[in-house]
Amino acid sequence: MTANDYKFLTVIIPTYNRCDQIIENLELTVPQILAYQDRVRIYISDNASTDGTKERVKPWLEKYPENIAYFCQEKNITASPNFNHAVHSINSDYIFVLGDDDVLFPNFIQTALTLIEKNPEIGLFHFNYLMGLNNLNDCRLLHVDINPNNMLKKYNNGESFILEHFNGPSFISSNLFKRSLWIDGTKSIKDDCPGYVWFSILLYGCLKHPCAYYSVPVLIQRIPQNNPYSKNWPLYYVVGLGNLFKHLDAECPRMYDSWIRESQYEHLRKMLLVLSESCFFRKFYKENRKKMAAHFKRNVVKIYFSLCLLPIPKFFMGKMIPYFVKSLKLLGMK
Repeated sequence: MTANDYKFLTVIIPTYNRCDQIIENLELTVPQILAYQDRVRIYISDNASTDGTKERVKPWLEKYPENIAYFCQEKNITASPNFNHAVHSINSDYIFVLGDDDVLFPNFIQTALTLIEKNPEIGLFHFNYLMGLNNLNDCRLLHVDINPNNMLKKYNNGESFILEHFNGPSFISSNLFKRSLWIDGTKSIKDDCPGYVWFSILLYGCLKHPCAYYSVPVLIQRIPQNNPYSKNWPLYYVVGLGNLFKHLDAECPRMYDSWIRESQYEHLRKMLLVLSESCFFRKFYKENRKKMAAHFKRNVVKIYFSLCLLPIPKFFMGKMIPYFVKSLKLLGMK
């Protein structure tokens, strides 16, 4: 099988130096694919792993040559270009990008195909999901608003969908979309959205397609206990998303103000917890202070970020204060 062989749905698994996780993922996902092998296949996009991923995957390719395709980049091109390359390389009507360490529920493929068949007009399906650490302990449901009488909420346009689901679609494994939607989005790709260039493709593509939210959880997002993106996470959250929603203002004038209200007023506690990470990388965030400050509209956020950059003991600013901020949930603070 080659990447250009047509399948109705392709499950793209981008990976980089996670050979153990991707093998575990294949063990869980391949049985679902085999039940619909005339319509669904897996495409592994290896971002130049150096941990033996190619060798670990080889037996799977030999056993399922008609069901799994594999491509390895010559060098690491970072996440968003790897996603984009994979989508442009395959020939399918629909795409599902599955993080190499995320876990699909056993009925995911069946659910996905049923949703597509019953709702051919929908360009993007966004799924509810569970979040848990790598060992899958302490999993929690992202959105508890499961309505058995209305599990699928449809949106006539991408603007209304984005306004209601600011953060949800930013987890790439929670989205099933038409390949044409992604291709449309690449025409408006935004490179100044660190951490979220791929998200800019998805959201711009959404603007031209009806979307839907499926409230029943269908997968688990595994969060690394030692987050490899901890240094960049405040930058991604503030600058990456901030720039993206500011760009979207040209198409949807309410977008940026709505993002500011969402991140700095309605969910202030989350913003403060994100900013707490910056105290461990003060030099980096002093260098990026202006970029960050451009998106701070609330004084409490400005002051908190400034405190994070002061020579206050990191244990106090990065551990004790966040513990206090987390406790504010008991007082009803989101």
